[in-house]
Amino acid sequence: MRFGYWLVHRIALIIVSTLWGLKVYGREKVPNDGAVILAVNHRSFLDPPVVAISLRREIYFAAKKELFKIFIVGSLIRYLNSVPVRRTGFDNEALKKFIDVLKKDKMLLMFPEGTRSRQEGMLPFKRGIGYLVAKTGAAVQPMYISGSDKLRNNFLHKRSIKAKFGDPIYGLAEMFGGNERYDAIAGEIQTAVEKLEAESIRNDS
Repeated sequence: MRFGYWLVHRIALIIVSTLWGLKVYGREKVPNDGAVILAVNHRSFLDPPVVAISLRREIYFAAKKELFKIFIVGSLIRYLNSVPVRRTGFDNEALKKFIDVLKKDKMLLMFPEGTRSRQEGMLPFKRGIGYLVAKTGAAVQPMYISGSDKLRNNFLHKRSIKAKFGDPIYGLAEMFGGNERYDAIAGEIQTAVEKLEAESIRNDS
């Protein structure tokens, strides 16, 4: 990690661990190098920093373009590897940047549901993640976050946030063919994240 990234990482880790008792499981399963798409469920605005501080390597992530126009905030998130994305319509420019990140053997954070889920369970994963896997051959690292949604109505909720990593998935780009391969890849990834969800629920019961 670059020193500045590491410094922000440590500060955020201390804050989240102190306030909400972050617990991370399976971190050793995450590849230390190579192109990796980190596929994570999305329930809270806190999910991106939770993901970042749960890792030992830098990640790249999407941020809405409007944030880059805010003084200091724009410079900070740019330094922290954010990629500007339009909130409406198809953003071909952002997609090319995502592919470029993966071609450089970096790790890219994706929330395949496309938006925060406010229901029990996950929303269907969108085919965009399947497209990126097919175009880059990147490995996929499934991850599940629980507890962050409890902060929506009470920011000082004492329940701990838990992050759980599964086994990385390799070879998805070669596993499927035809016009439906993007949806099929997205479906395989959702199955892996839902498996982590089921394990987390069992362990909490």
